[in-house]
Amino acid sequence: MNIVFAKYSDLIERFLTRQLSAQKFSDYFLENFKEETEPLNQELFLLLDELFGDADSFTTDSGLLAEDPDFYLDETGLEAKARDILHRMKLWHDHQSALSRAVAQHPELPVDFISDSLASMAKPRDDARPFIPRSIQSGKRRG
Repeated sequence: MNIVFAKYSDLIERFLTRQLSAQKFSDYFLENFKEETEPLNQELFLLLDELFGDADSFTTDSGLLAEDPDFYLDETGLEAKARDILHRMKLWHDHQSALSRAVAQHPELPVDFISDSLASMAKPRDDARPFIPRSIQSGKRRG
């Protein structure tokens, strides 16, 4: 498992399960992210960077919250942002796990092809139509 993913998902989970207050979560997250030395995948970095901005915007100052509610977050707002980021992190992690398994099973295929195929397979199929060969569509059978 990715060390960075485990570290930050655990931190977020502890906040969401009320093991950490919003202030402690914000402080720990900001400190850890600023001092992070582990290599970060770009997608995971972008998610954590987004949460960094949210954690930095957290305040208990009602004056600041009233003055600029589009920028500052209260505990409920930070919780919603953290829950969304955690959900997206888990989706990213699941995709990375599936990609690793598929690459191991099909080493002859390019990683980008496998990644694109997995992404395509994850999309909704509501508007998909079944493939029907022209020979069957026109009633003709080649043989």
